[in-house]
Amino acid sequence: MISIDNIYMDYDNNEILSNISYKFDNNKIYGLIGKNGVGKTTLLKTICRLIRSNKGNLFLDDKCINSKDFLSLPITYIGDSSVYYSDLTLKEHLLLMCNIKNFSKRESINKIKSLLDTLKLEKYQYSFPDTLSKGTLQRMSIAIGIIRNEPNILMDEPFNGLDPVQVESVENLIMSEREKDKTIIVSSHDIESLNKICDVYLILKNGKLLDYVPRDLTKKNITTMIRDSYEN
Repeated sequence: MISIDNIYMDYDNNEILSNISYKFDNNKIYGLIGKNGVGKTTLLKTICRLIRSNKGNLFLDDKCINSKDFLSLPITYIGDSSVYYSDLTLKEHLLLMCNIKNFSKRESINKIKSLLDTLKLEKYQYSFPDTLSKGTLQRMSIAIGIIRNEPNILMDEPFNGLDPVQVESVENLIMSEREKDKTIIVSSHDIESLNKICDVYLILKNGKLLDYVPRDLTKKNITTMIRDSYEN
């Protein structure tokens, strides 16, 4: 469970996050929605301590994590751009992560096989990143993040560059992770995918976080809310 309390962030006196408080429960997928530049990535990176807010407190299972470093937290952050080692194959990236997490050999083999199958990456497992398409790199990044098996997952535009079959595979993976009692926050402009997987919509507008039940909002409603934020 993640809680944020009065999180405030500004850049050059431009308010991005305005004293936001919210509690993210386990076993739920939250869809984070808003216009470009509104602060969605900033919020995700603030939660996992990749950047520090100007003020406010963050809690993980009711323990304050303000002074914690990203690497020490049980949080996976999957960004919207791929980060990789050019001299490691896709499978070697996954093996490296398994070694870091001290998984047994059998556990590593099972986890890697499952992710390669789910994300349709089997034929790329011995390829180097520089030879892969944007969509394949995106799925590789998702695999690297998910294999860590952390209880909290933050995803920034995970559907970018994916074809419809690949989008469905990522949707299914995210929903399967929720069934493991995890807290998942997905920032995306892909409203159709969010509608399939999310329990809660979070609209970030004018520095505030507004929550809605997905069935109460149509794509048209969301578009209107985002358009209105350009005028404020």
